Amino acid sequence: MAEELTNLNEGLCLTEVKKQEVLIPQEEVLLSEEKSKRCLAVLVITEKEVNKGAFRATMSKAWQVIGRVTFKDLGQNKFLVEFQSALEKTRVLKSRPWTFDRFLVNIQDCESCLTPKDLSFSKENFWIQLHDLPFAGMNKTIGEKLGATMGEVLVVDVDAGGLAWGKYLRVKV
Repeated sequence: MAEELTNLNEGLCLTEVKKQEVLIPQEEVLLSEEKSKRCLAVLVITEKEVNKGAFRATMSKAWQVIGRVTFKDLGQNKFLVEFQSALEKTRVLKSRPWTFDRFLVNIQDCESCLTPKDLSFSKENFWIQLHDLPFAGMNKTIGEKLGATMGEVLVVDVDAGGLAWGKYLRVKV
């Protein structure tokens, strides 16, 4: 079997025509990079197939997007979402996490030259609540230390003085 595969592989070679380089104009690259500043890749975390039409309609309403938003199907519950403006994209990113039909919507920024296979969908932002802390521990420093045990700390919800006395301390990780 191995010998058979080796013989088949030896027969594979690129012709001179197939070895030619394809030059892509700089203007085309710049257009694609500009478009990527308005795009997000989205994965609905569920094993069942989501209703694509319902997803588009629901998320467009939930995000309250100003202007046009388009969804392109990338496969099993994956979408490429293009906003009319980069500001709308940033607002949706900052407002995470999002859900659809009680399933997590994992969002990745596409602002680069990634290919669809490069998207990992391995991280998502979450707000966590830290309960039963003494008032002296309800501050930015303690929030950062406790939040770091769960992931990268993005925000500790405190006032201008760095305190958050109340029922719990909120941390975005």
